[in-house]
Amino acid sequence: MILDEIRKLKIEIDDLQLKVDSFTTTSAIRYDKECVQTSPSGDSLEKSVIRLIEDKDKLSGLKNKYEFLCSIIDMNRYTKRQKEFISLYYLKACPMKKCCLLMKTNYNNLCNIKKRIEC
Repeated sequence: MILDEIRKLKIEIDDLQLKVDSFTTTSAIRYDKECVQTSPSGDSLEKSVIRLIEDKDKLSGLKNKYEFLCSIIDMNRYTKRQKEFISLYYLKACPMKKCCLLMKTNYNNLCNIKKRIEC
């Protein structure tokens, strides 16, 4: 189902975005140690930067695919409550428990909504 694919894609995008955002090229120098401090080796730094560029390119491609898949969903066929669930669970990739809190309902009701959507 396309909504499941969108959810998996959103999770992958979020994970990759976190990896890209947390990228650092410098390391701290500890002056309280007696050992010799060296700068990062050029080869290691180069590989890290190349991986960052590849991750950014992959992230861009995933975001384009996500936008395309979201654009082909016909939201008019769903009720207001189903649209709210689709937005939270599939498009924003929130866990079911968080959806329960945000939608102020119980887990069983959301499971029923999910089953109706998947039909």
